[in-house]
Amino acid sequence: MRVMIMAAGLGTRLRPLTEHLPKPVAPVGNRPCVDYLLRRIADAGCTGAIMNLHYHPQTIIDTIGDGSAYGMPVEYSIEEELLGTAGGTRKCRAFLTAEDDVFLVTSGDGLHTIDLAALAAAHRASGALATITVKRVEDITGFGVVVTDDGGRVTSFQEKPAPEDALSDLVNVGVYCFSAAIFDEIPAEGQSDFGSEILPRLVAEGANVRAWVTDAFWSDIGSLDELLATNLAIAMGAVDVEFDGDLIMDSDCGLPNISPDSVITGPVLIGEGAEVHSGATIIGPAVIGQRAVIEQGAVVEQALVLPEAEIHADSPATGILGDVENLDAVWQR
Repeated sequence: MRVMIMAAGLGTRLRPLTEHLPKPVAPVGNRPCVDYLLRRIADAGCTGAIMNLHYHPQTIIDTIGDGSAYGMPVEYSIEEELLGTAGGTRKCRAFLTAEDDVFLVTSGDGLHTIDLAALAAAHRASGALATITVKRVEDITGFGVVVTDDGGRVTSFQEKPAPEDALSDLVNVGVYCFSAAIFDEIPAEGQSDFGSEILPRLVAEGANVRAWVTDAFWSDIGSLDELLATNLAIAMGAVDVEFDGDLIMDSDCGLPNISPDSVITGPVLIGEGAEVHSGATIIGPAVIGQRAVIEQGAVVEQALVLPEAEIHADSPATGILGDVENLDAVWQR
């Protein structure tokens, strides 16, 4: 089974970060965000992935490479004009169906721990044309809501309804499993979208579209606040993922670049080559990016410090800290 990774978006809600770095390689746990997805795809036994690219495509290609780091081929589909989720998938039909008549489509700019092998198995067992991964949330504000019958068959959708109007607490997390027959439902040319066009039409026509419920961690890192919260969750151990760097609880950690005369209250994830100088203070949870420098007198509290940032005594203490203009090639060293 192969996978389509949607990675062509502009990431406008993450500006100014995404003015210099495409959203799929935004820093999460001191790794490019899409790295977690590719590792999960490989662990699920998938045999290859293809990413559609549009915005800063070379940055993504240079970061991910040919997939050898993941033990599977990764290919790229460049879109000079955006084709939408369905249109972009249509363009990659030959790759996606080369080995199997079932394939996955997933957003490439979020972090999740969804069991992709279990999703595919449920899809095959149901005989569905499409299976949508959904998650129960307390507040559906800003999400696409999926309404199902008691057997898990999708009966309707609501696009970002007001909470009082929501017919379900299940939201679409942007991870799909499709049978190859879905290509017969995608227009042959132009832009088209699964979430807003193809799937609602199929459900209205009575097609077998299923919902598969997950309780796994999921964040679309769709805003600066969400990106910060996801990084802090990793530092706190709330997300079962591997990260890069050292997780420390205090300055007496024995790391050569951490001054014992600094004040650290963990958990703090320290990226490779980061320095914490004498008289600096870090109050966790926090994530310090690779090669960042926390200078004397600086205070960092519940923050994401971007790679190669220099935090001074008069710098802001909380939030996403650092100069976004230095992010163009942070993963290429």
